[in-house]
Amino acid sequence: MKITDQRCIRRIILRCFAAGWILVGLALLGALLWRAQLRWQVERQVSLVHQAGFPASAEELNSWRAPVPDAENASLLITQAFALLRTFPDERSNWLRRITLPVRGGCPDDLLFEWMAGYVRMNAPALAKAREAVRRPRARYLTDFTGGWTAESHPFALFDLKMLAEMEGLVAAQHGQRAAAVESTLLLLSLARTLDGEPRFFSQCTRLDLVRTAVRTLESALTVPPASDSCLNGVAQALADADRTNLFQLALVGERALLLSSIWRQSDESYRRQQGEMADLERIVVEGLLGPDFNPMKPIDWALGLTDRDALKFLKDTAAEYQSWGLPWPQRLDATNCSANRDAAVTAHLRAAQLGVAVEQFRLTRGRLPAELCELVPDFIKTIPQDPFDGRRLRYKLLEKGFVVYSIGVDRRDDGGRERPNPWPNGHLVTDELPAWPRGRTRARAPVPPHDIVFLVER
Repeated sequence: MKITDQRCIRRIILRCFAAGWILVGLALLGALLWRAQLRWQVERQVSLVHQAGFPASAEELNSWRAPVPDAENASLLITQAFALLRTFPDERSNWLRRITLPVRGGCPDDLLFEWMAGYVRMNAPALAKAREAVRRPRARYLTDFTGGWTAESHPFALFDLKMLAEMEGLVAAQHGQRAAAVESTLLLLSLARTLDGEPRFFSQCTRLDLVRTAVRTLESALTVPPASDSCLNGVAQALADADRTNLFQLALVGERALLLSSIWRQSDESYRRQQGEMADLERIVVEGLLGPDFNPMKPIDWALGLTDRDALKFLKDTAAEYQSWGLPWPQRLDATNCSANRDAAVTAHLRAAQLGVAVEQFRLTRGRLPAELCELVPDFIKTIPQDPFDGRRLRYKLLEKGFVVYSIGVDRRDDGGRERPNPWPNGHLVTDELPAWPRGRTRARAPVPPHDIVFLVER
């Protein structure tokens, strides 16, 4: 081979190497530019969250919630009410989780009624403390959100307080004490109000449960013949105040901040789990070579943009969802893919109760039931509430012994005010231990016939 040919081959090889290194450099430059752009997009989305005045981490969420002076904070006294809750010293304490309370007009048997009355008498101090608490104007439960998803404990305790207040109203209705039953309704609505500012979905779902229980208790109260309508004056305003439909936007703000903190920490948490699974000798060697705080997954995570890609997708999704939750009914149902059905159902119950109270006040004042809803405006209600499922006015129908106000419900079909069947209208108490369900089998649920969301008064 000639010398010129050898030189030519060397030049070709060198040029190939140079071209290879140039391509590698361009690839690295492109990766760095892509990584920088991804990081810029994440920071831009976070800055938009901050510009809107919202938190983007659990630490920011703790400081974002407005402080409430102790003298005005209802949650401090409600926490004391939790501590005052008592139960029976014998096996009857297990019945609390196996009880089905009677519905409007139901007549519980002697065993169930005596159990409810005894439970209410035993917990009279807790009810008194709860009523003292809700007289305070504001509430903020003391929650440290840096503790993660399990930081909230008050919704679980509010469940027991909710059952207690509902039992109190049912016992009062059975004794013919309409005013006392309405007071239980007001207590439940006031407990729900203490959760208005809590930025968690769990808290807002608990609020909906309290409102639904208040409406159910009010139905039982209205089956009792009244001596006057004075006890209804306050409940109408309380129902109107509870009709707040944008609180799940607040919950989404809190959930976004918590999940963003979880996304930022996921690389470290994953490595800690791997460290826990290592053998002792392997962990000692790794920590000795790399140091106890070094996380080898971080460079890989940064190079691939795993955390930032997750954060960017989550931020864009929650921004769209936040806008959807701000839409009026019923557009919100379509925009949120029916995830707002529960909120809409409780809103329908609440608005039907508002209208039902107005009808009851009309009957007590005029001595008859209105033939049409327009007779209620403006003396008994300012406007006829809308059905959140179709945007039209709530329906009203006279019955043989009363009336029904109803919404068409989740199926968006008018079933004429048909109520959902209840197998235990008089309540049910399981005194024996429930048998364990076989592992691997699922409970078959009977199909629910078409029905509406109703507020029904018969007497």
